[in-house]
Amino acid sequence: PFTQTVNVLELPPQNKPVAMFTISPTPVIADEPYTINDTSYDPDGDPIVACEWKVQKPDGTWVDIPEMKDTFEEMGLDDDATYTVGLRVKDDPTGRHPALEPLWSDWKYQSVQVESPLSVIGDTDKDHYRAGEAMRLTAETEGKAFRVEAHMWYPHNEHTATNTTTL
Repeated sequence: PFTQTVNVLELPPQNKPVAMFTISPTPVIADEPYTINDTSYDPDGDPIVACEWKVQKPDGTWVDIPEMKDTFEEMGLDDDATYTVGLRVKDDPTGRHPALEPLWSDWKYQSVQVESPLSVIGDTDKDHYRAGEAMRLTAETEGKAFRVEAHMWYPHNEHTATNTTTL
């Protein structure tokens, strides 16, 4: 009779990595820097070697983001709206065993409220004024303004005045 011994190599368990992140502050101002805290990990201790980001715009379309930029405005995401940001990560288990294949995590999503920047455009009715002459100032805002403060000062007599309007 013919006999043969076969050794069966058992591979170590391979679990998908876990994508996790937060974005702050809330809300994000479109033209200001924000912070991503990426706490993705692999339960097997394998290194995370790749990540993919995507963003769902308010109209429902998804955009792949090759690299998250410093501001949402730089990525063309500057409308006053709620965006959904997605992340998935890939591990590399080959350090534990060369026969193991890298795996992608499930997508992790976070809603991010983005507000467009606030700018104030002001003007006066004249270019020059005499001492003691009343001055008329007008101002308009672009973006969401929740409160408007006007500070006036008079350098010769050190008098100041403040007017605050809550919208």
